[in-house]
Amino acid sequence: MAILVADDSNATPKQRLPIPEKERTNMHLRRLVLLASIMALSACSKYPESIQISDLSSLRGNAGAEYTLYAVDDAGLKQIGALEQQLKSEAETAFQSFDAMMALADKLDGGLQNTPPYADYQAEFVRNSQAEVQQMKATVAAAQTEVEPLLRVKAKVDEANAKLDELTGKYTAQIEQYQTQFPAAKTAYEQVLKQVDALSYNVRSIRGSSAFYTLDEPVKDCADYLQTHASKRDVAKFPRYVWSDPISVGNHSYCAYFTPGNLSSEQAQQFVTHLTAEQKAVISQYLRAKQLNNKGVRHLEQQVRQVRRDNPELVKQSELLRRREARAIERYQQLADELPQKLAAVAEKATDERIKQAYVERYASSIVNRYVNQATQNLLADFDSYKAQANGTVETHGEQTFLLLKSVRGRQSYNLFTIPEQQKEVEKLTYALTRRSDSVFQAYHYFEKNGNGKNVLAEANAALQEMISG
Repeated sequence: MAILVADDSNATPKQRLPIPEKERTNMHLRRLVLLASIMALSACSKYPESIQISDLSSLRGNAGAEYTLYAVDDAGLKQIGALEQQLKSEAETAFQSFDAMMALADKLDGGLQNTPPYADYQAEFVRNSQAEVQQMKATVAAAQTEVEPLLRVKAKVDEANAKLDELTGKYTAQIEQYQTQFPAAKTAYEQVLKQVDALSYNVRSIRGSSAFYTLDEPVKDCADYLQTHASKRDVAKFPRYVWSDPISVGNHSYCAYFTPGNLSSEQAQQFVTHLTAEQKAVISQYLRAKQLNNKGVRHLEQQVRQVRRDNPELVKQSELLRRREARAIERYQQLADELPQKLAAVAEKATDERIKQAYVERYASSIVNRYVNQATQNLLADFDSYKAQANGTVETHGEQTFLLLKSVRGRQSYNLFTIPEQQKEVEKLTYALTRRSDSVFQAYHYFEKNGNGKNVLAEANAALQEMISG
């Protein structure tokens, strides 16, 4: 049923001459009496029995559409709301419980239909799990077959690598230690520079600079030694240096020093003088760690290479495996290590509880949807229904509120609407269908929010105001 609403909210009021106050009061009284008579007459008359449906909801998708009106009274509206709450509760339980889902399935006309029985699903699930287990084992077996001829070779390679590691271990351990110590020492050094008020030296930040002296003999104290062995020009700069402890690498010793590189000579000397003993110790440790990370690591790496040069047969033995063969062995070891965990996961997944959970996850939506559709059809069967003719006309018994069902190419949509009081005694009413709801309950909510009829008293007041202003 389609109701065409004429909106004259923008109409311009007619120009009229002023009406004397007494005559205006009499006109109002006569109009009130007339309106009351009209409302009294409407209260005891039926609503239009002939309704013309004008479907504007989808002009391209209306070919072959069928329309049915269901007369719904107040009790029917309450029935719709109560059914929705019931279905919502049952659906929520069905999505969480195998037993609840099966209880819904037992209520379906035609039973499970396209949903397989649980026993069949369980049997197939177990077969698939067994096949998955067999595939896992077959994959590991195939990888093992591939690498078995290589295992003796790998044993020789492992033996050689173990001997080389034993010969080079002291060097590689020292390299790891130096490389680990340096980042921590650098961070502490940078914090010291940030602690200084750089603005007091008219700079934004203190930019450290470091260098080192290379000596051909071991020394105990860098500053003392270089006071007598460095040039006078260099010695004059020593007051603005912070020295590291000497380090010995191979046949050389290194004395590293720090100075603030972006300060003048006088400022640099003042900066160093104002450093605390703790701050100087942090800077000294950084300088030493830096030299060990550079000079020390390089020297140790040379020692590792020398060990390999001194043991060519061990190196040759350690390289017996090709890269592709080594990767195949690594893959096999990984598969073999992961197999017990994977088998346990499949076994856990194949328990009756987990299979039921998977069954619910896969088929609950289908069962719930069928159950809701069946409940909806049973609900509609309780209402008087009227089929639309080919031209869209529906002959009713003059009810006020209707549920409109539109069916096109297997898809159904719904609308709930009510005939306003002022439309009584209209010979034929047109209802303009401009929107669709996918379910009865969605249509019900929209109706409750936006279309639950109009207040008769409010309409009377609006009509009265229109008569007075007209």
